[in-house]
Amino acid sequence: MTSTDSAPSSQNHPADADSGLPTSPLANWRDLGGLPVAEGTLRDRVLWRSDDVSTIPEGEARRLHETGLSDVLDLRSPHEAQVAGRGPLRRYPVGYHHLPLSATAAAPGMSPAAVSSLTPEGVGTWYVQIAEQTAPQLIAGLRVAASASGAALFHCAAGKDRTGVFTAAVLGVLGADDEVIIADYARTDAVMPAIMRRISPMMQAVVRDHDAPRLDPAAGGALFAAPAETMATMLRVMRHEHGSILDLLRARGLDSATITALRERVVH
Repeated sequence: MTSTDSAPSSQNHPADADSGLPTSPLANWRDLGGLPVAEGTLRDRVLWRSDDVSTIPEGEARRLHETGLSDVLDLRSPHEAQVAGRGPLRRYPVGYHHLPLSATAAAPGMSPAAVSSLTPEGVGTWYVQIAEQTAPQLIAGLRVAASASGAALFHCAAGKDRTGVFTAAVLGVLGADDEVIIADYARTDAVMPAIMRRISPMMQAVVRDHDAPRLDPAAGGALFAAPAETMATMLRVMRHEHGSILDLLRARGLDSATITALRERVVH
């Protein structure tokens, strides 16, 4: 359940009964507890971010449930969710909320050449576009987190891009400093090789089904990393375009009652 430096080979793990994809432990899970926000810090076991939970082993699903998981916020595209399913957590009394932050699994500019040339600034600007285009889903996710009876876990595939945008929304709404948001995002960079090994079978299945070109992490590009500059760019562009991510979400319908409920639920 904790971040690891390497991911076990998929050949050593059974396939998920529904999707047929190999299972493996999470590589990019973390509890946001302890992060400083306005007027306090985040509680433990209320906000979890991670990579794809659909292909975790049964034992890890059981541990997540026993540790207090009450709700899963699935930020993957509809097609990703269809291909990989929900995994073993579907057998537990855990709320499931599909809030896609992208219409497809495609990166901005799907061609391998375009992806390999992406800069941190380019990815950060893309994150702003995600927030602008999916504000209703971000707001719905905040409402789930504010009303969850236990830990709310939010994930996409790698737990980096869409999950990073949602995490920035949560922390921004709660008044975290930019440095806190950036530092949490950048923690993912150290485990990117493990993440890519873990999610590769799922992404290959998604790409194959769409007859799209396969992207090679070895080709480089900021899409396969999580440098601080990426999140710093998102926050800077967001401030220039909207004032802040809180201002954007307020303009799109986030109400004060939800902000208050979220703060009371997750901050101490």
